[in-house]
Amino acid sequence: MRVPLPALGHALTIATSLKAVAPYRVTASAISIWVIEAIAFLTGAVASLIFAQQRTMLLTQASFRRIGLARPLKCMDRMTDAPLKIHTVRIQTGDADLPEDRFSDHVNNARYFAFINNTFQSWYRAMGIRGGIPGKAAIMAHMEYDFRSEVRPPSWVECRIEVKRVGRSSMEHGIEIYDLGLNADSPPCLAGQGRAVHVWLDRKTRTAQPWPAELISRCFAPAPDNAG
Repeated sequence: MRVPLPALGHALTIATSLKAVAPYRVTASAISIWVIEAIAFLTGAVASLIFAQQRTMLLTQASFRRIGLARPLKCMDRMTDAPLKIHTVRIQTGDADLPEDRFSDHVNNARYFAFINNTFQSWYRAMGIRGGIPGKAAIMAHMEYDFRSEVRPPSWVECRIEVKRVGRSSMEHGIEIYDLGLNADSPPCLAGQGRAVHVWLDRKTRTAQPWPAELISRCFAPAPDNAG
């Protein structure tokens, strides 16, 4: 076990004090000083161990990797009840999300697009798009994102996508990313927002096709029947 430097300093102070007073009679005041130093040493060591354990837990990475990412991300999918109009994924940020040169202490701008991609990959699976419809695919045609505030790791963020509009062959999502703080229990702070457009494609002819009604129904519930 590594002893934190502050705690080690206290230990050296105690040792030095003991050596200095060894030839002389130990007084009550000297004993009091040693007791205070010992308590300070133990308190510092325990606090440092608790902090190290918490940080290790927060920076633990999950075991799946996405295309284009330098490392896997720990994620927790939180899907809304059907229909799948809204889909959210929580992602744990860490030191690997900082700029490579560590010039700044906030999440690098490129990482937000990785968070968004991760969320869409999760949505594809929930929708049954990935391999669920032979010969067809949803292709990303457009994405934009505006940064609103910094996120400083370690922290949890939540990426939220929502279907806003469905055209003949296109589907538009709104995108929002929120900073939830160190333990994912802070009031959500908007880190950025944007939008993305997917086009439904025939993989063989590479031409745009109308979105299947079965997929649209997973995003938008049918209007209630008020007849009669």
